Amino acid sequence: MTVKPADSVEGVVDALAASRVDCVVCAVDPASGDGLDVLRAVRDRDPALPVLAYTDADDAEAAAEVTRAGATEYVSAERLTDADAALRDRIRALTDAGTPLGPVVESSPDPTLLLAGDYTVRYRNAAAADFAPATAVGDSVFDVVHDADADAVRAAAEHGDSDGSVVVRLRDGEGEWRRASVRVADRRADRRVNGFVVTMRDASDAAVDEHVVAQAVHDLRTPLATARTYLDIARDDPDRLDDVDAAHDRLETLVDDLRTLATAGRALDEPERVDPAAIAREAWETSGAADVTFVVDTDPDELAGDPERLRRLFENLFRNACDHGASTVRLAAVDGGFAVEDDGDGIPESDRDAVFEQGFTTRDDGTGYGLAIVEEIADAHGLTARVEESADGGARFVFTRDTHVGGRDDSKC
Repeated sequence: MTVKPADSVEGVVDALAASRVDCVVCAVDPASGDGLDVLRAVRDRDPALPVLAYTDADDAEAAAEVTRAGATEYVSAERLTDADAALRDRIRALTDAGTPLGPVVESSPDPTLLLAGDYTVRYRNAAAADFAPATAVGDSVFDVVHDADADAVRAAAEHGDSDGSVVVRLRDGEGEWRRASVRVADRRADRRVNGFVVTMRDASDAAVDEHVVAQAVHDLRTPLATARTYLDIARDDPDRLDDVDAAHDRLETLVDDLRTLATAGRALDEPERVDPAAIAREAWETSGAADVTFVVDTDPDELAGDPERLRRLFENLFRNACDHGASTVRLAAVDGGFAVEDDGDGIPESDRDAVFEQGFTTRDDGTGYGLAIVEEIADAHGLTARVEESADGGARFVFTRDTHVGGRDDSKC
């Protein structure tokens, strides 16, 4: 057994990048947090690599803490009479397991696949069998990945992109499509594994993904700093308290948008028959501008959905139109869905692919979440959103059902 010592997170990461590593043993102090950053760094880089946490603590809370940080197993020094021998035994047990990824992965609640170099499924754990039952061993993983997402999976695999994840559509056992966040680790250099390790999570039911959290931290930091600055000034100039109030208003708007974004894309638990035109008229009452006209040209067909979320979709579209100089906003039926268009400033063609991205805005006081929320809500309803130029030179948002994605029959609720 060869041991390579490392005394920092960077040292561990460098060792993982430089050569094959079968197991990481990390001394951890849950009370102070020492060592937890190493566990997280290893787990972020490789979801399947065995990680053994060694600590003096011996209680359920300590065990839970190191497990949450990414440890495969937890060994307490207080329970060992021969610590060196016990550690050697546990390392051998973890690295010489019968399954390619070890017994811990087999019993893990995280859906995990092992793919061969040609993307054939070599192994799946019990959680993966429940999460994506169509992923049969011996078949290509692309048999269950939507054609439009195949290149994203290949790119993540070929670049060893274990530091990030891609959201793809997977076919379930009923032939329907579900959104999944997929993380790929390239373990082809590991002779024992010799393949790609894929971990999955439900992208529809995730509370808040890492990207939303990162964007939230970034966006909330600026108005917080602004409010603090204005407060310092207001101590000498009370007239500047209005500026503090405005900064807090922006914070409230950001928090509201983030809360909505966190749930907008979740799967519909109990969809009901809804009339898009009726919901749009209700939304206009609270989000339309007094000097802007709303017109329903043709009533879209009913669909199965969540009326509250669809109302938020229309509210965000209407506010976007009013904020960009529209004098008239129209709703119309289109083949397979509906469209909302206006005669405002329009969206340059170069920006149309970016308008649904979180944080994208062209206004100084915009949060950049309004249209991202719109796309998440549309996706939860099996609708594909796209933006075009309207007949009057404004923006036209089109929502249509892709019969190859989502698979929901609108005749059923």
